[in-house]
Amino acid sequence: MSDPTETGAGLKRLIMGSSLAWTLLRVSLLILTVIVALRWVVLPLRVSGDSMLPTLQDGQICLGSRLAFRKAGPERGEIVAIDIAGGRQFLLKRIVGLPGERFAIQNGNILIDGKPLAEPYVQFHGKDWNRSEILLQDDEYYFIGDNRSMPMRDHTTDVVKRNRIVARIQP
Repeated sequence: MSDPTETGAGLKRLIMGSSLAWTLLRVSLLILTVIVALRWVVLPLRVSGDSMLPTLQDGQICLGSRLAFRKAGPERGEIVAIDIAGGRQFLLKRIVGLPGERFAIQNGNILIDGKPLAEPYVQFHGKDWNRSEILLQDDEYYFIGDNRSMPMRDHTTDVVKRNRIVARIQP
């Protein structure tokens, strides 16, 4: 059996290291790594509201990848974080319309260039959802929530410029 004083000394050495200077350096590097990761790599978010049900639940914590769109823009069907308040508030929505497409909603069905879009992630289509056709510009995407059982007026759904889409969300 080991001596309790040796165990305590071993634990202290593991936590504090062999010198205070090295310990402070390790702690500083750890803090710097966390700051860099949260600023440029990972975006932690808490879901607020029911607009993305059943995919995302109210109160759920999600992680977004800030590096996901460095080389290419979002693709249809991806859930993204949209910056609406200078990095202090975000919308979590699904991208359904891409740049250069004609987008419309008729009786709850999304139409892309006049053809219905298959949306397996939507459980209930809101039959009263309608939007006249618009043409998305070169840097514009159309976003919408998955919970179409809610009235359209209770949703935030619209066109967003590419520079406002800051992260891909993994549900």
